[in-house]
Amino acid sequence: MGSRPRTTVYPVIIDLDPEITADLLEGISQRKGSYATGFGNGGRGENIRIAALALHNYLLLPGEVFSFNRATGPRVAERGYKLAPIIVGGTIVPGYGGGVCQVSTTLYNAVLNSKLQVVQRFPHSRPVGYVPRGRDATVSEHLDFKFRNNTDGLILIKTSAYGYRLVVEIWG
Repeated sequence: MGSRPRTTVYPVIIDLDPEITADLLEGISQRKGSYATGFGNGGRGENIRIAALALHNYLLLPGEVFSFNRATGPRVAERGYKLAPIIVGGTIVPGYGGGVCQVSTTLYNAVLNSKLQVVQRFPHSRPVGYVPRGRDATVSEHLDFKFRNNTDGLILIKTSAYGYRLVVEIWG
């Protein structure tokens, strides 16, 4: 076999201005609001931890709309989600990602406490036990929870799900 001729490749350098700078990040210094709920163990608890981790350190630019479903991705076994009880049409059945609505609900309450603009929110078809009636936000493949960063600065979502306590904080 013959040898190939050597080709020299020169990199092209393109200067880009970052959307998020150190100055903007340093401006995130105040907790705008938070909310906490308690949860149990098993598949439901594992699903809560997976969804909460997907939201941790999530940044929103001014005017940006946050989508819970986009941020957490599909709730399928391949992503680590477990079977746990979900509410479908007022009935409790097993489903992948059962418990994730507690994360969207805890986030919803933190958003309300932060005075951010709720864009889309759907209640469960029956009451849930981890928040007062009317303060829940269900999500599914077809239902999403969305809110807008209606501030002039960056918004940072911080979550923790340790032990049996889920905490969502909104920083700005």
